[in-house]
Amino acid sequence: MSRLRPREWPEDPARRTSYVDSIFRTIAPRYDLLTRLLSMGQDRRWKANVLRHVPPGDDASRHLDLATGTAALPVLFRKAWYRGTIIGLDRSRAMLREARRRGGLERVRFVEGDLDFLTLSPCANLVAVKLRAIRGAAEINLLIVTYGNNEVDRLRGRHRIPQGGETRWLDLRGGRRCVKSIAVVGDTEKSADRTILQFWGR
Repeated sequence: MSRLRPREWPEDPARRTSYVDSIFRTIAPRYDLLTRLLSMGQDRRWKANVLRHVPPGDDASRHLDLATGTAALPVLFRKAWYRGTIIGLDRSRAMLREARRRGGLERVRFVEGDLDFLTLSPCANLVAVKLRAIRGAAEINLLIVTYGNNEVDRLRGRHRIPQGGETRWLDLRGGRRCVKSIAVVGDTEKSADRTILQFWGR
């Protein structure tokens, strides 16, 4: 098996996936410490800022934490008395293993999955969706919506979302539909930090 040279990025998608997964397997036990050191302690401020944008909701509320990692945000939400169910999704099994070792995570469910492909289970009956950038900025070029009957809808457009900004309501074709999944195609390279998007549906 050939070894990657420093700064070499695999061109093959399968190799990229394997490469990234191997990195997170290695750093998972020390991920929280690395985050604190590399951000020079600023990660606490970022997470507190996210919390200010999330309404407390009630017992029936649900919050989806994409790229939950070691569940730092779910822990923060529980300390802030967020009452709803929290679903933490991450592609790294090793990171989720560390997340499950934390205490104080009642009504938190962890799911292993692809972060670029948001699956709604079993489906959400929506007529429109909206995106909000709660950290960083994004330029969204395409939403790929899969409905309950497996029909696929491609909602094209150029939506530049600054930090704290949001898109208009994007109507789904055909009125209210059972939405199984939404995939996002866009760019966050102009953002200094990793972008965090919220999805809203109505």
